[in-house]
Amino acid sequence: LLGSKPLHPDMAMQRYVNQLGRWISLQSGRPELPWTFAVLDDNGFNAFTAPGRYVFVTKGLVDRIADESELAGILAHEITHVVQRHHLKAMRKTARAGALTQLIGSQLNNNLGGALSAQLLALGRNLYAKGLDQEDEFEADRQGVALAASAGFDPYGLVAVLQQLRTVAPDNAAFTLTMSTHPPAQLRMDQVELAMGNRLDAFSGKSAVTPTQRMEQIAAAEQRRKAATAVAPNSKPPPPANPPPRQQPDRFPRKNRLPERPPSRAGRLYAASFAWADWRSRFCTRRNNHHTANATNGIATAALPSGLNGHPSAAAPLAA
Repeated sequence: LLGSKPLHPDMAMQRYVNQLGRWISLQSGRPELPWTFAVLDDNGFNAFTAPGRYVFVTKGLVDRIADESELAGILAHEITHVVQRHHLKAMRKTARAGALTQLIGSQLNNNLGGALSAQLLALGRNLYAKGLDQEDEFEADRQGVALAASAGFDPYGLVAVLQQLRTVAPDNAAFTLTMSTHPPAQLRMDQVELAMGNRLDAFSGKSAVTPTQRMEQIAAAEQRRKAATAVAPNSKPPPPANPPPRQQPDRFPRKNRLPERPPSRAGRLYAASFAWADWRSRFCTRRNNHHTANATNGIATAALPSGLNGHPSAAAPLAA
């Protein structure tokens, strides 16, 4: 497949489609698969899935869609094919018809392994050229719009793509393969509208963003990230205008201290006895000082003559 249609050399487009597809696949029933999305260098309008986990869209499809929700609806349609194993079921169904004849002929020619490989390649080519059954395509449309809505995109994006396919001229070479491998666009629209009804109207009406605008936004964000990464190692933050005062480190951090506990009964009795002894000591000291002062005053009074008691008015009769 890649030998006939190589990958497109625009790596920005490849990254964008891969990121968009992987985001939608995370909302699917098989997010654990190592999904791979790629853009083929082809001007035709086509998208298809290889068995396993490979989803391809053409460059012509990316150029012709008008909104990112349309591309999301197409990728969700193809993701549903992988989740429901439509290709594997179709290959198994086709292989049953000619497998017995191929195996008998290979055993006669002693080339069993080569016959199986050739048969698988032939099945893949036929499936790519003929497409899947209509019921598989209808199921992919129904579940694709729901998957796109769960991923945050307008569910009517796929409906817009079907409207575009409905107006394509039959002789348009860019749409020949798509029209030959899928049911008529009008029939697909009828099936989708019947399944949707108005249940997904609340998820519609989102602002339109083209793939080109989205890729420009991604490129600008990548440039800002690279600029910030380049400046960060060589730049130092400016010192603060008023640095806060330096605090002395705590020699005994609080986390290393023993937790405070209420005193025990013995501790309370010890504190009470100590307070009582201190009060008794101070009381006795004050009492002794009072008695000493009184005794001193009594001695001084007894030394004076009788009747004088040291008062100036009492000395007057002696002088007289």
